[in-house]
Amino acid sequence: MVGWKAVSRSFLLGLLALVSVACATRSTGPAIQPIVPLEQRTVAVDPGSLEIDAGMVALLAPYAGPVAVLRAPIGRASVDMPRNGDALRCWMADVVREAAAQALGTSVHAAFVNNGGIRADLPAGEVSEYTLLSIMPFDNEINILELTGEQLLELARDFAPRRGQFPLSGMTITVAADRTLADVRVAGEPVRPDATYLIATSSYLTGGGDNLGIMSTFPPPRETGIRIRDAMIAAVKKLDVQGRAIEPPADLGRYIFLESAQEANPQ
Repeated sequence: MVGWKAVSRSFLLGLLALVSVACATRSTGPAIQPIVPLEQRTVAVDPGSLEIDAGMVALLAPYAGPVAVLRAPIGRASVDMPRNGDALRCWMADVVREAAAQALGTSVHAAFVNNGGIRADLPAGEVSEYTLLSIMPFDNEINILELTGEQLLELARDFAPRRGQFPLSGMTITVAADRTLADVRVAGEPVRPDATYLIATSSYLTGGGDNLGIMSTFPPPRETGIRIRDAMIAAVKKLDVQGRAIEPPADLGRYIFLESAQEANPQ
């Protein structure tokens, strides 16, 4: 009987021979052909000269109604609210907190969202569901954390060096010049380490999104099943019934960035 080492040696030698033949064949094969030049030009098309494709019209017909609903006005915005500005960010955080409170049937102390989840500006004028879908295209739902004051302070310490990455509602964070946490307030009051706080946010963030690994150290969140986008739609419709437009929140300074150590420790 031939030993397994001899078989393995024969197999490897055979494989090496095949590779060598393949490489030799490749090296003596036909030369690589040059890339065909690419020509680019603009062609004018007259829409009136195009024939309507009846099959495509039939394919799209079932979607006409739903699209019309999405584009129908449901409210108004009083001013432009860019996605990279505090007005839209704080408004969304407020919507999340209010929707969470309604779901729980009790007040929620604070909320936070993430800048990366805001994907479009909110222009002044008519607002449709499509407008809000453009701003929040994700199906993230509202979750609620029940944290001790000490855990909330840990979360704020995590937020401090991120320069406002997580818009707030119901709380303020003061960041020192060295990008460490200087102060946290909930409803204007200092956080008490032994107190319990209800904090609303998105399912994406409670799952550790945006590098929030700290979430794994907190108790599992309560799930409301409410999509943030649906909460935004409900908030706009409620304002419209009241004859009101979306307005920037009055308290936009929810992050305070100190420029010097003296500001953090005034004499």
